[in-house]
Amino acid sequence: MIKNPKVRITFDGRGNISSGEKTEGGLPRSLDHFNVSHFEELVKAYGEKPTALILYVPSDEITDFFDHNYIRWIGADKGKPTKVRQCDGEECFHRLEETIEGHHYVAGEVTPCVCKELDIPDGHKMKCRYSCYFSAWVANPSTGRVENPACYRFVTGSHNSGEAILSELEKIRSLNQGVIRNIPFRLSVRMVSGEKPSQRFPIWSLQAMGLMSQIQEWTEGLVGGDNRLKLEAHVNLTGEAIDEEPSDTIPLEPKKPTATSEKAVEVSRKEAPTNALTVTYEEVMEALQSAAQQNSLEALRFWKHNYLRVLGALPREQQKALQISYDKIIQQFRQKA
Repeated sequence: MIKNPKVRITFDGRGNISSGEKTEGGLPRSLDHFNVSHFEELVKAYGEKPTALILYVPSDEITDFFDHNYIRWIGADKGKPTKVRQCDGEECFHRLEETIEGHHYVAGEVTPCVCKELDIPDGHKMKCRYSCYFSAWVANPSTGRVENPACYRFVTGSHNSGEAILSELEKIRSLNQGVIRNIPFRLSVRMVSGEKPSQRFPIWSLQAMGLMSQIQEWTEGLVGGDNRLKLEAHVNLTGEAIDEEPSDTIPLEPKKPTATSEKAVEVSRKEAPTNALTVTYEEVMEALQSAAQQNSLEALRFWKHNYLRVLGALPREQQKALQISYDKIIQQFRQKA
């Protein structure tokens, strides 16, 4: 058995997800949304012009699914892009033979960064351009579940976007003992203005959904190399009842719901959110108060699994306020019991 093999994350070959498209004339054009036109299931789940997606990453090692480099392409205008040179900012790997400003490079040669060495100006056709690629699963916003077993490939040419995504992944990985699997992330896009009024660029932003206490709970069974499956769906928006405390392993015989739990869930089901990306603070707080009035622990558990875990779209202050309210209600409930 080969030691330390490289993990290869396969991705859906139907196309890439980006924030751009080609015009009829073959020129690139920026979009204020994610272009998911290659994937019918995503269009059906998110609409034709989604500005946010729920993602799960396939590995705790960021380099398994994320890569960014400076690359020089040729033939993109003819629909057959070919990579000529790839650079990490310090060294260039020349995939094809080329001559730049009288300097000749052969295929397979590794040199110091030619853009720096030759002081190639921005916008020059011989200058490398930033490219960021990463693979991730996209969850259905109405169910919170991953339906396509193949990852989707995301592509952006924005340096700011790539660094922002990498920074969020590194941050959560550091805070969560090296684990970033099983954590729902919200990837969003917005347009920003450039130096000229006519210049507008799409910028991507990645944010982990939920508080760190929730994230640590979802990934508790994965820390330390334990890869056992968790019982509950981590972004459960289906309205399905979860009538027991989270478990690290799937029981042989699941508990049957009681009449009390069925009644509580029947009432709460009507209030379950239908989309994790459009849930509002008022909606979630109203559902929490409704669950508390039912005087049922099952109703409160239902609220926790169906609302508390989908608050990545809300400001941090509101997330904390909801967590505090929930903890107070639970404490009061236990005192009465």
